[in-house]
Amino acid sequence: MPSSGQATLVIRLPDRVKRRAKLLALPVAAAIVVPATIARQLSGFCTGAVIATIVLVPVFFYVYRARIIVTPTEIGKAGLLGRVRTRSRAELDSVVRATLPPPPRGDGRPVHNVFLLDRSGQRVMRFTSSPYAPGDLDRVVDELGLPVSTLPGIVTAKQLRERYPKILPWAERRPFVAGLTLIAATFVIIAVVVTAAGGGHHGP
Repeated sequence: MPSSGQATLVIRLPDRVKRRAKLLALPVAAAIVVPATIARQLSGFCTGAVIATIVLVPVFFYVYRARIIVTPTEIGKAGLLGRVRTRSRAELDSVVRATLPPPPRGDGRPVHNVFLLDRSGQRVMRFTSSPYAPGDLDRVVDELGLPVSTLPGIVTAKQLRERYPKILPWAERRPFVAGLTLIAATFVIIAVVVTAAGGGHHGP
């Protein structure tokens, strides 16, 4: 919890997000465990189960621990490990609300963003309608009581960056370069796994 007093507002992830995590857990686990079991039988099952656990446990930690906390003097948010990262409300100067297009691997819905900015226009915190409920984001904005600028319609990252240069992280400001970097990293990881698997194989 933030150190500066009783929370006046606590926002947790909506039940729909928790239900979705539970519904996805079984097919994701099956997609990992079944092929491994077919390939390596008992050892494959054990390996697949370990990998599935490593993949799924952080997801459940996140959906049950993530939250936004507002106190009279601070605003904080908790993520995967439940640790609350706080900032003083005195740092905040304004709120920008903007709806961005659906992400490539999302559910196809535009994502509403709430950016908390300091006096220089630098982003202090950011909350989105994925995964938080839009109505809960309204409650956070109302609780803060700051001047709010809302960009109408759906805006692109480029349009948002042109108006607020310091508002988006590097990956969203340079999506093409970020995508190439991710692809390259994926190939490196695959190469390492294949090399390790080949090195550990003995016999004909």
